[in-house]
Amino acid sequence: MISTGDLIKNARERAGLSRKELGHAIGVAVPNLCNWENNKYEASLSSLKKIAEALNSKLLLEIVQRKQK
Repeated sequence: MISTGDLIKNARERAGLSRKELGHAIGVAVPNLCNWENNKYEASLSSLKKIAEALNSKLLLEIVQRKQK
């Protein structure tokens, strides 16, 4: 399964934005964005919403029940 950090990085790169540009757009310092993209920290839901808006993307959240053994 792809990580949240990889999803952020891939979407940012597809949009043609640098970390500095995206950070500025969402009001976050570049080191924080790096930490999210490198999976050192998890971005909050509100931050993920800001990222999606800045990248003209849709944020989808899915909660799926696990199969019981």
